[in-house]
Amino acid sequence: GGERIQRAVDADDDESGRAVVTVGPDGPDDGGTWLLEQAVELPSHTTLSLRGAHLRLAEGANDNLLRNRHLEDGDEEIHVIGDGEARIDGTPEAQDRDWDALYRNYGVHLFNVDSLSVRGVSIGPTNSFALTLEDVRDARVESVEFAQDGQTGNQDGLHVLGPAERVTVNGITGATGDDAVAVDSTESDVLGRGSDGPISSVAVTNVAVHNVHSTGLFRTIADREAPLENVYAGNLAMTGGTDEGDAALKIGFADIGVETMPRPADHRNVTVENVYLESWDAPYCAVQAPIRNLTLRGLRGRHSGPFFYTLENDLDGVLIDDCKTTLVGNPPDTLINDFHERLIEGVQQDRELRGRPLERPPGIITLDNAHCTDVTVADSRFATEIPDRTGTVGCRVYEGTTVDGLALRDTTFRDVDRGLHVEAGATVRNVVASGVRQPGVGEPWSFDAPLLVHGEGNAPPCPLSERELTLSGGERRRITISDVPLSVRERISIRAVPLEPAGREHGYRVDSVGTVDEGMKIVVEETADDAGGEVRILLDAA
Repeated sequence: GGERIQRAVDADDDESGRAVVTVGPDGPDDGGTWLLEQAVELPSHTTLSLRGAHLRLAEGANDNLLRNRHLEDGDEEIHVIGDGEARIDGTPEAQDRDWDALYRNYGVHLFNVDSLSVRGVSIGPTNSFALTLEDVRDARVESVEFAQDGQTGNQDGLHVLGPAERVTVNGITGATGDDAVAVDSTESDVLGRGSDGPISSVAVTNVAVHNVHSTGLFRTIADREAPLENVYAGNLAMTGGTDEGDAALKIGFADIGVETMPRPADHRNVTVENVYLESWDAPYCAVQAPIRNLTLRGLRGRHSGPFFYTLENDLDGVLIDDCKTTLVGNPPDTLINDFHERLIEGVQQDRELRGRPLERPPGIITLDNAHCTDVTVADSRFATEIPDRTGTVGCRVYEGTTVDGLALRDTTFRDVDRGLHVEAGATVRNVVASGVRQPGVGEPWSFDAPLLVHGEGNAPPCPLSERELTLSGGERRRITISDVPLSVRERISIRAVPLEPAGREHGYRVDSVGTVDEGMKIVVEETADDAGGEVRILLDAA
């Protein structure tokens, strides 16, 4: 059957140089299928119309089912269009895996193509990725079902490999055995035929899949020689998954190696929104490479392990907005003891990891041994349903982490042991907290390190010897410091210190309070004059 299709493709050129080849439902091979001994190769200006056709890869073919013809010189205007029950079946267990060239086991591989589309077909099961677009421009994937069965590893859905630009993906359904959609600009002679290249302007929408093995839903991967930017993914949903999975959303790839690990500027402008996980037995979102301008909005679902974590990967501008999830358990044993250890072993070839974001119990939001700038959590709600919540944390900043700009706005942490916890050895500057609610939280604010707070009305409390608040001239503000550790019994003294230039006169008034006793709140009212300038207020133990 495959030879007949190839002959038709080669022969069916009309006067305009365009070929339209129609393959029907009644194939010449067993069960009315079209048996392919090798890949059908599609040249430029070819439309392959699968009208209910079932393409099936022959045992031991060890090849793609479809690819384009001119890999070196490139092709253009290639379209694969299905209707009815059009199916591309890779018979995965009848193939031998080529670990040195995994791309040979993809179902459909289009490489070095301008202007292409794949729509209306079911792809799978396949020995490896179902569909890969590499070195493409102006590409569309629409209404595609993945039919992976979990019987072989790496049964990803769609991979977009760089270089690539102007790619739209809309309407993915079915089952995948690993990442449903991945956007990857990195170099790999195993995954791709080319080297690598930048990726820009990719939009992925309306993905609803069942995961039959491992992980996950969406991933980006970049390196410093091949930047990735301007990637959007929205309206994503996933059910299923096993306890061998990593995070459902993966931003970066942890064991890419230090020499090629992207800088934040090489991995930027990524938005993921409107995501639903029925129940995911692993973390929700992991940042596994430095990134600039990451937005997570409208994420829902239940998860085991952190909702969001970064391990030694710098963040430059992160917005977590309108996210409402429930932590239902610890990270699974296989993730901590097997998968994560293998991941760490790969990275330790280049560096020694100091972080520990998957320890138990987890922090819901975890910043670990990274430099984080301008992190905002807004209009969100995070809760737990763990019977023993001892040690759980809403937002955890580990030792060795530097945070310059942390805003918590109109956000709830419910039923955790501690709300915001900053470990000794962390540095946190420029914190703003407003409208933070913490019902059922044992210790809402827990600081073992200095914290510089630029207060809004209910800025969080912190150790009095470390707290610093800046007021502009003419500004009047009431600060409530609550939940002071019960061990604090010293009398509090308050002093006002003018900012630079030294010696400039400012009017100020500070109303002090008395002794800190168990159950008391400390209320300080600060007023700066109308003459302009700023007054820095330092609160410290006498």
